[in-house]
Amino acid sequence: MRHAETESGASYAEDSLRPLTENGRNTQRRVGQNMRKLNVRPDIVLCSPRLRAQQTAEVTVDEFDVDPVIETEQMLDGGYPVDQLLNILSKRVSGLSSDCVILCVGHVPDMGIWMDALLEVGSDNKFKTSSFAHLVFDGAPALGEGKLKGFYRADML
Repeated sequence: MRHAETESGASYAEDSLRPLTENGRNTQRRVGQNMRKLNVRPDIVLCSPRLRAQQTAEVTVDEFDVDPVIETEQMLDGGYPVDQLLNILSKRVSGLSSDCVILCVGHVPDMGIWMDALLEVGSDNKFKTSSFAHLVFDGAPALGEGKLKGFYRADML
């Protein structure tokens, strides 16, 4: 998932401290509600350390009956190769049920790059704010092994 709409960077000396706009929060609430209706309920939420990603994760999980734990994951801040993402995902799913859902909240361009690397077939999908991809794997996540169950932009929900 890409974070929701944020305040302008011009107002913040530190980019990582930019919060969501009120519109971004409202949109993300709607996305969380639709995720619940689609039965895409995360067991684990891994999140970039940037404030906008943390707030996106919090607003999203507030729409579920049971809130999963949100864990900060530095590599979701961006610029890391997909093999590091796979390593982290493999560690997280180890010992969990095969239908475990992990929600990763991050930034562009990484979310699109990683999604394409994980899919059996590439994708033309663009990660606009509040977009999320639902990938499924038979077994542990691996390069080229994911199947795209759905790609959702906020304006589609």
